[in-house]
Amino acid sequence: MADRRGTAVSPPVPRQSHSRTPARPNMSIDGGPSVLFDAGVVLPSDEGVGDLLEMASAVNWIRDAYGHLKALAYGEAAAPLLEKAAVEPDVELGVIELDGKKGLED
Repeated sequence: MADRRGTAVSPPVPRQSHSRTPARPNMSIDGGPSVLFDAGVVLPSDEGVGDLLEMASAVNWIRDAYGHLKALAYGEAAAPLLEKAAVEPDVELGVIELDGKKGLED
């Protein structure tokens, strides 16, 4: 039976990290390619998106997911990542912005 909890993919986090990360990722972005998933949700923090923009693997993860026709949902802070990956929001193609207010309404 499939695991319905989901899988967190993030940049590498040191094992001895003293950061306030509430949950440890299941995979590093370098070792968890988007092809392993049916869909993705991109929710970086406003502070963390800058670091992701400098990571080729983060931008390529989004580009590859889009190229493999995966549904992608994203928060407002992720918009620069999608732009750098040349992925435009398009509900018809499964690229949906989550605004936290209305859900997935038209």
